[in-house]
Amino acid sequence: MAKQPTNDFHVLLDLNALSADDTAREKLVMAIQKMGPQSPLYSDPTIQAAVTNVGKTFSTYVTARQAAAQSAKQHALDTATASNAQAASNKSLVLLRALAQNAATNESDLTSMAFTAYTGKPPAPPLVPPDQLDVKSGKKGSGVSRVVVHELGPTKRRYAARMTTSSSITPTSVFEPLPGTGKLRKLSGQPGTTVLVQFALVYRGQQSDWSTPATVTFP
Repeated sequence: MAKQPTNDFHVLLDLNALSADDTAREKLVMAIQKMGPQSPLYSDPTIQAAVTNVGKTFSTYVTARQAAAQSAKQHALDTATASNAQAASNKSLVLLRALAQNAATNESDLTSMAFTAYTGKPPAPPLVPPDQLDVKSGKKGSGVSRVVVHELGPTKRRYAARMTTSSSITPTSVFEPLPGTGKLRKLSGQPGTTVLVQFALVYRGQQSDWSTPATVTFP
C-alpha cells in the first residue's frame, strides 16, 4: 500500500537569501528542472506544472534582470519589471514547496526535488548585511535625507542602523545609533554636511555585520 502524505516534512526555502544571490537562485532552479522529472513526486500533474512554471518564471526574471542592467535610461522601469518577475519567481517556488510538502512521505521525497529538507523548527537563515542603500534627499535647504535598504519585492526584515560624522569608517570612528527597526531611516543635519550611514540585518536577536556605508550629504 502506498504511503499517505503526512505534511510533516518541510522545505528550507529562504527567499530573502535568493533575492540577494541570483547565482543561488539559478542553481536551485536548474537543479529543480534537472532532478524534478526524476522525482517520485513528479507523477503528480500539479507538481509537473509547478516545475515548468519555476523554469518559465526564472527565464522571465533573467531576461528582465539583464534588461535592467543594460539600459540606464530605462533603469527605473526595468527594475520594476525585474521586481515583478522576481516576485513571480518567488511565488512559483513557494507553490512548488507547498505542493512538495503536501505530497512528501519522507525527507528524501523533498531532496529529490532539489529542495533542502528539515523537520521540526526551521534553522535560522545566514545573516547577510544589505548590499545596497539608497539615499533620497529632501528639498534644498531642508537638511533632511532618507536612507533606505534597497529591497525587491515584499519583505518583513528588521534592521539596525547607525551613522558617523567620520569621513571614512575606521576603528576609532564614533557612531550614533539610529532609532527604528525597518528598512528606512530619516535623518536631519546642517545643509552641506556629510555623514556615513550603515545598516545591519537583525534576526531572532542576532545581527549581521554592518553594510558598506552610504554617504549622505544633507541638502
